[in-house]
Amino acid sequence: QYVTLTNPGTEAIAMPTVIVPVPPGFQAAPNVSGQGVASTEDVGSALHIYLTELAPGATVELRYKLRAGAECDVMQRPIEAYAYYDPSVRGSSAPQRLTVRARPAPSPTK
Repeated sequence: QYVTLTNPGTEAIAMPTVIVPVPPGFQAAPNVSGQGVASTEDVGSALHIYLTELAPGATVELRYKLRAGAECDVMQRPIEAYAYYDPSVRGSSAPQRLTVRARPAPSPTK
């Protein structure tokens, strides 16, 4: 999975923070990749991703993984992003449907 974060403004955003909801039955993998990621924090129900800065007009793609414990079909709440030091600067995604199905068993070899 990934989230794209864009700064449409004319000023840099200090410490943009992205909150990725983790639906029940899922776990967030500990590693997040993307330009400017300073740290991450798994709080169980959400994955917090902290960036150092987002330049004016810049777009970054943050890659993360959610692992499902079982088959499911759930709605993930919107991902939210805001400026850590100015929470009035914010945005969010639409909710997403996450569907997990079991892999078919491998065919027996003869």
